[in-house]
Amino acid sequence: MMARIGKTPFAIALLLAVALLIGQLNSSFFSDLFGTPRSISCTGTTPGTTVDWKVWIGFSFIGLFLGTAIVSLGYIFSGAFSSAQYNEFLKGKLWEIIETAALLSIFSLSFIGLSGYGEKNIKNAQAYSTLIQNTIVFDFGVMLAASMATGFIVNINPQFKVPGAAFISLGFQITPMFKPIIDALNLTMQLITTAVGMWSAQGLLLCFAKTQMLALLLPIGFFLRALGVKGGGNALIGISLAVYFAYPYLIIIMGEVVTSHMANMIAGSQTPHLLSTCSDKPICCLQSAGTIPGPGDDYLPNGKRWNDPDPAIASQYRIKTDAVLSGGFAMSLGSASTGANACMYNNMLARAYKATFGDIVNNLTTWGVVGTMGAAGALAFLFNYMNISWLTVFLMVPLSFFVIHSVEEMLYFVFIVTILMPLFILFITLTLAREISKALGTEIDLSSLEKLV
Repeated sequence: MMARIGKTPFAIALLLAVALLIGQLNSSFFSDLFGTPRSISCTGTTPGTTVDWKVWIGFSFIGLFLGTAIVSLGYIFSGAFSSAQYNEFLKGKLWEIIETAALLSIFSLSFIGLSGYGEKNIKNAQAYSTLIQNTIVFDFGVMLAASMATGFIVNINPQFKVPGAAFISLGFQITPMFKPIIDALNLTMQLITTAVGMWSAQGLLLCFAKTQMLALLLPIGFFLRALGVKGGGNALIGISLAVYFAYPYLIIIMGEVVTSHMANMIAGSQTPHLLSTCSDKPICCLQSAGTIPGPGDDYLPNGKRWNDPDPAIASQYRIKTDAVLSGGFAMSLGSASTGANACMYNNMLARAYKATFGDIVNNLTTWGVVGTMGAAGALAFLFNYMNISWLTVFLMVPLSFFVIHSVEEMLYFVFIVTILMPLFILFITLTLAREISKALGTEIDLSSLEKLV
């Protein structure tokens, strides 16, 4: 028989969550029960900085002991409250405790082998999350500069003097001509801003799953089952398992698909990136030193030959996970980078930047320079007659090409990768949590949360 979670079990679960969280923050309680508390690191680059997964077993057994004690007291007072319904109630609670103990034993044995697998998946998922965040921050900076330059151009009102003795000038606005470009830039900026907030939330959720999911929510679930609040306990167990195992794995799959797609795009492109350190790799780090993984290091695939039979070749197409997580995004205006290893995807917008503002200048021949300078000079003379700055002539052509290139970036990376795919991942995770809870005997309604997402 399926049960639905009411307000009372939800309130009890919330109070227990707060109580256990306070217990973790209380050094004397935590030290006496499970040892000295340790600082939490979401990157996980320092050994021993995350909550030990064995902690939740202790909390769960405490719940079993309390539940057993409550049922035992019930049997002690069964003489005073003897009735068929009362005895059936005690038998049901005792059976739930036995069932919870069996589930706890199975999960404990499973986590001996699966805890490392889950931690590794979360670490790699955090690396892909960092890559996407750094990429959209780079996109935001580039598109902001393009929007500023476009705004400078379209706000100019050309004027020119009509030939004749009388001083008569005519003027017109060029803003309507650039309206499609302005709309494309504005839409891209809005999507990028949304993506920055969404992936910041994804990073926080991964951090919570890595540091607190098994040590907080899962023991509360077993605790509630042992106390007889079966619906709330099953719901928390389902959410904990889905978020800890399935959610990071889905992000890894998405990251590998994006990496493979970038590798295919780069293979057919003549402009790999604006930085020489990226070469033909789909993942670009501003500082290449220390990014090649050694034996036993966790890594992300970084090219089509990452699984080459030759270890020396395969290592060149892999990037160390700790290098991706080692620092924030920082770069200088030149070709040299500043700060720690800041890695991002070698996406279309970065290659468009190089093609627009780098290759146009670097790949011109002598006659090309003469022709280009002649055409630019003629346009500059004409625009000067129309009271338009020479800077407009310099920026108009490359900006138009740049916006055309950015349309693909807006459609694929900004909209599909950073906005649409995370929503699908969250829906799949919530669906799996609901199915796990249903298998344990509780039908939970996540429609409100899905609408919020």
